[in-house]
Amino acid sequence: MNHSLATDMPASLTLAQLSALDGEDFVAAVGAVFEHSPWVMRRAWARRPFADRAALTAALTATLQAASRDEQLALMCAHPELAGKAAIRGELTADSAREQAGAGLNACTPAEFTELQALNLAYRQRFGWPFIIAVTGLSRADILAAMRQRLARAPFPVWLFGAGHVAQALVTQLRLLAAQVRWIDPRDDAFAGLDLAGVDARVNDDPASEVAEAPPGCFYLVMSHSHALDFALCEAIFARRDAAYFGLIGSHSKRASFEQRLLARGLDAARLNELTCPIGIAGITDKQPAAIALAVAAQMVQLHNARQWLNQAHPLSQPTVSYPE
Repeated sequence: MNHSLATDMPASLTLAQLSALDGEDFVAAVGAVFEHSPWVMRRAWARRPFADRAALTAALTATLQAASRDEQLALMCAHPELAGKAAIRGELTADSAREQAGAGLNACTPAEFTELQALNLAYRQRFGWPFIIAVTGLSRADILAAMRQRLARAPFPVWLFGAGHVAQALVTQLRLLAAQVRWIDPRDDAFAGLDLAGVDARVNDDPASEVAEAPPGCFYLVMSHSHALDFALCEAIFARRDAAYFGLIGSHSKRASFEQRLLARGLDAARLNELTCPIGIAGITDKQPAAIALAVAAQMVQLHNARQWLNQAHPLSQPTVSYPE
């Protein structure tokens, strides 16, 4: 998976010859492009003939995009760890062995090797797949620094309530920001036909019960199909007292209505400023779902970056809230 068609396609085969191969010969010829995942090539073979290298690349890309979430995750998990168990046992493919040796990973000091093993384990435990990087041109010091940097980044947990058009557009933005999204809706068909890759989507008849499972320093976004449900979620989030961000979709009049009801139920008036409503950065007036989602994502990432670099919680929540590892 860390290789390219330019290096992995046999030079002795033309694209016409490659297109004429039977399935298994095709896999044998170019299977190393996706390491330990021959199913990609088997499916791409059905898309032949390939007019040029771009057509072959497009066929491989389409094959991956059509794969299930579990298959895509398995592909990533099949990638060998850097200086990992496969390297120790001599089980790397020739391409991976060459690339890792080129980065000096076969000549680690005992201290570097110990740190690599610890970082590999920590990375897999946090993200669920191995650390992947294009090692060509990098030294082992570069690689160690990159691993430390990725693991040092604070998690970005987002609990998103509601699966309407704005929420759908927002999930696309949050994926790009590497947020850990739990997406909750009580409707059985709420997520039908949606791309849920990288998202923990849950249908729950009682969405407010999900609030209790959120980590400290969570970013909450409430945008359900029901004002009654939105209010119940607000009550549950206010009860936590540890939100990094608490956004409620709606107008100033909706905010005023909710504030009045919350105060009547005993909420301290000083805590009302913890709620962001309306949501999104100022200056974006477009009401299209994608525009609203962009404004909200920008607002959240501003706060996330501040917390990440300054180690400072939302000033209106607890003085400090650490992200869980």
